[in-house]
Amino acid sequence: MIILCNIADWNKNNISLLAKTIYPNAKIINTSSFRKFDELDIISDFYKKMANKAEFKARDENENKEIIIRCRMLRLLKKDESSKIVSAMRDSIYEKLKSNQVDLIITEIVDQYFHDILVREAKKLNIKVIAPIQTFVNGYSRLTMYGENNIFRIPEDREIIEISKKLDNQNYQPNYITKLKISNLSQHIKRVFKNFLRYVYFNLKLLFPRNKYDYHYLASSKGILRYASIFQISSFVENSNWKNNLLKSSKPILYIPLQWYPESTVDYWCKNINVIDFEKVFVQMVIKLSFNFTIAIKEHPASLGLRNPSFIKKVNSLLSDDIFCIPSNIPSNYVVQKTNAVLVWTGSVGFEAAYRGKPVFTMGDPYYASGRFFCKVNLETSLSKFVNFIIDCENKPMKDTEKKELVKNLLSGFIKGFFRNDASYDKANKNHVKEIVDLAKNIKKYYIIDDEVV
Repeated sequence: MIILCNIADWNKNNISLLAKTIYPNAKIINTSSFRKFDELDIISDFYKKMANKAEFKARDENENKEIIIRCRMLRLLKKDESSKIVSAMRDSIYEKLKSNQVDLIITEIVDQYFHDILVREAKKLNIKVIAPIQTFVNGYSRLTMYGENNIFRIPEDREIIEISKKLDNQNYQPNYITKLKISNLSQHIKRVFKNFLRYVYFNLKLLFPRNKYDYHYLASSKGILRYASIFQISSFVENSNWKNNLLKSSKPILYIPLQWYPESTVDYWCKNINVIDFEKVFVQMVIKLSFNFTIAIKEHPASLGLRNPSFIKKVNSLLSDDIFCIPSNIPSNYVVQKTNAVLVWTGSVGFEAAYRGKPVFTMGDPYYASGRFFCKVNLETSLSKFVNFIIDCENKPMKDTEKKELVKNLLSGFIKGFFRNDASYDKANKNHVKEIVDLAKNIKKYYIIDDEVV
């Protein structure tokens, strides 16, 4: 058994322990978009190919285009350059996977083009892939590559009841939601200043030929300019009178929580590539829906200082009594109860809303969507469909059996154990080690049968 671990600084220890616990006798090889971890020399081979002036012939031009569109870095480059990068990396990864006879890949979820190509080429070679991710239910993880829901177990009633009680708590929060301990303004200023330092630092790193195509340096230098702020302190204008606006609204109220962007949950979890330009589509959707709805917007609690100022400016220009921003520190569960429906791309607020009997419109393909309280929409969806769906849900409230089925479906794709992909894993922490060991045991229990990955 040869296991290839795709690692980075923030997950190298827990992925290594996961692989060793699943298959103690396996040969483990590391790879990474970071050259220092790449034992297969994929990156070195890629650089040699990029130095070759001969043109690459794309093996699948349409697939290459999708890889580029979904990657936050590649879509910012010139078309010819991004096309060559994708073709060279596809050849390098395919050749190394085939020559090293890899049986299994363990990786973080797909969040950039290196991950994407690694998974795509592995599938072509019938190499199995395990990609764990933490969930919004504390203590659980799930296995997914592109956000898809993989169901491998039937949870017991006792477990369903236990998790339902946790979710019933209006103040329930996942462990990964950062609680800001200082003023929003202070946090914002610090982040903008850090963005500036990162921009300067990574641009200097790119001056070295050895780093010319480093994904993380390119994403940090070009991405900060496109998606964040390095010169301005920009924020959404929050409406201090938002509660009264909700009370006096003569139109149905639609809550739209902002998702973190760019992020895998938008770039890779939405099958429709027409909705992954989150900023553009968000503004268009708000304008469209404002004719029939009062729109309540809330910033992601961890995104202060990480939004494009031009996007913030566009949203602020739309604000009125019918379109307003709720303070970011207000719990989403509280807002959900005050509104008629919720619109998300893939965010977990969608599940929380449906669980509380609210109609949920989805622009993407959230893994938790099941039952009649979810409706997939896009910019072409008629306003009457929005209105009628809300009316239908309100006329036929959610039954307890439906609520139970919603949680059952959710837990069917979850397994106990916790995968930390945010550099918080400490190999000296016994609880952290136990989280990975438990995850490995449950992967073997539910996903691996007779040493074959399901």
